Order: sequence, then structure tokens, then C-alpha cells
Amino acid sequence: MAVRQESARGPANVLALRIGGGVLLLAVAYIHLALMFQVGLFNRLMGALFGLDVLLALGAFVGVLRDARWGWNLGMVAAGGAALTRLAMDLVPAFSRFLLGFGRPSGFRRFVLGTRVPGAFPHAFGSGHFPPGGLPGRGSVLPLPMPTGTLATVSIVLEILFAALAVAAILRLPKRA
Repeated sequence: MAVRQESARGPANVLALRIGGGVLLLAVAYIHLALMFQVGLFNRLMGALFGLDVLLALGAFVGVLRDARWGWNLGMVAAGGAALTRLAMDLVPAFSRFLLGFGRPSGFRRFVLGTRVPGAFPHAFGSGHFPPGGLPGRGSVLPLPMPTGTLATVSIVLEILFAALAVAAILRLPKRA
């Protein structure tokens, strides 16, 4: 008589993966939504990238809750793309200058938005880091539990955790024929 053993693929483990992945995606989407409003005032390109990541993360959230392969893959694109972009900004100054300099508003609009703050971004925006007091401008529409620079780091950690969860979930899913 064969005894059925509970494997690591049991329903409780699947539910934990789905809930964990969903919570991480929602956290990343919230952080990026808050940063989109704050960064979008300063840099249109970065604001658009944050907005795109919010949409991808919310779409992936739906797929992850359904335990669909496309949801986990979309989440990997959203979380992995955001984490790799941030790491590339920290490691490649030219990439950082491109992203931070390309979408900046010009002329009078910069003064209206409050983006000309002396010393906010030293060395022509090449560092890829947020200034210590957060980004200049009107602030965030959404409440932020910590400074902007810390949120960016927390977001990378959450994105890497989601990527690890997604790999585990994708490996667990049955192979397509």
C-alpha cells in the first residue's frame, strides 16, 4: 500500500507563494506609484518608467493570484527590470545621466515645479542617487513611510525577493506540452 506523502508542492505552499508574491508586487507597485508622482514632476522619462512598472506590477498581481505562468513572468519583467535599471544607474554613470537628464523639464517649468534646488543633485546628476532630503518639488501624493532614497533601496530588495519567489513558482508549475 502506497502512502501518499505531502510534497513541497502542496496547496498550502502554493497559497503561500501566491500570497507572498502578491504582497511583494503590491508593495513594489505602491512604492513606484509614490515615486512616479514625485519623480514625474522632476523627470518625465523616469516618471513614465515608474508608471509603466506600476501597470506591469498590477497586471502581474492578477496573474500571480491566479497562479498563472504569465503572471509570474510579467512580475519578473516588472520587478527584474526595475531592479536592473536601478543597479545600472548606480554602476554606469552614463546610463544614469541619460535617464536623469533626458526627461527633465526645461526653462520656466523647472522653476514652477521647484526643481532648481542648489546642491540637490551634485555633479550633473551622474550619481544616480536621490538627494538626502528626498526629491525636490511638491512632494508625494501618497504617504511615504521613509525618505525617497531609502524607499528606492527597499524597492530593490522587494523586487529581488519577488524574483526569487517567481523562480520557485515557475519551477513548480507544470510544463507546457
